[in-house]
Amino acid sequence: MISHLLRRLRGRSERLAPLPVPPAASEAADGPAATGAPIVDAAALERGFVAWAFGMEAADPGHDAAAEAIAHAQAVAKRFDARRMPRLPALVPQLLAAMRRDETDADDLATLIARDPPLAGDVIRVAGSAYYSRGVPPAGLPQAVRVLGDAGLRHVVLGSVMRPILRGDAGPARLSTAARLWSQSEARTWLCGRLAGADCDAGEAQLAGIVAGTGLAALSRMLPPGLLAGAAAEPDFAARLLDIARPLTIRACSHWQLPTPVLEALEPGAQTPLARVLTAADRLAMGYRLVEAGWLPANAWWPTGLAMPDSAAGRAALFEALAREVEPLDAEAVPA
Repeated sequence: MISHLLRRLRGRSERLAPLPVPPAASEAADGPAATGAPIVDAAALERGFVAWAFGMEAADPGHDAAAEAIAHAQAVAKRFDARRMPRLPALVPQLLAAMRRDETDADDLATLIARDPPLAGDVIRVAGSAYYSRGVPPAGLPQAVRVLGDAGLRHVVLGSVMRPILRGDAGPARLSTAARLWSQSEARTWLCGRLAGADCDAGEAQLAGIVAGTGLAALSRMLPPGLLAGAAAEPDFAARLLDIARPLTIRACSHWQLPTPVLEALEPGAQTPLARVLTAADRLAMGYRLVEAGWLPANAWWPTGLAMPDSAAGRAALFEALAREVEPLDAEAVPA
């Protein structure tokens, strides 16, 4: 939890900056002052998530692990060649385009999906899960497509296709980090679809959600795990690492020739409707996984404007739905 992160940093010359209290929050009857709930902000979520994802360790006081890790990351970023990234299967844009056409039916989508047997297996497996069908297997691929619906189908397809690309061939020392980063990507993708509404295309939102962590995943595979674990204890490490990772994500997605709205939403500081959805989903997914892992109290106070929805009840309902739709942390992601 965030308090755990603070304790690990106690005694160091640098500490996490105090989390800002939103105006008049202390006067609210259910505000943090009244409930004793810790306050989170965007920087705190990033610090907590990076520390958890990389298995934060107490750093050697005589070794500036963060500076060394950032120097390594900058060197890796200079050498990063998006052309060496795995190719994005042609099925993804074809399927997303087909789902936008009103005349496309479940049989048409099933025909496309059937070209990829492992993907077809995933679609049938999820459609037959307790959440969608109370454990009753669908009669075939077309029925599985109907059971999942558009948002559910996009989530399964993007997850099945991108999981091996984002998790890569993680060695034993990186298994936990790969699993944790993937868990946030999966949650972010589902949240993007749910939050898209009428302001942006839900398919593009989910696509942006699944690829947004590409740069960070690439860095995690190319930097020494022990160095990252030590650096994660430093207060400013998360922000600096994410600043290096974001351009790598954009380079990879440009190489994959993703739609312009997706590329625009990935730009730092972007304010398009899709960018706002992506930002909210990213923060919510970090918070969700940190709560699940025990790194953030479930009653943490989210200031207004940090992530839609603003209400605690709205977030709780969203997290409950998310828990039904996405996989819980797997055994590889759980060890501290």
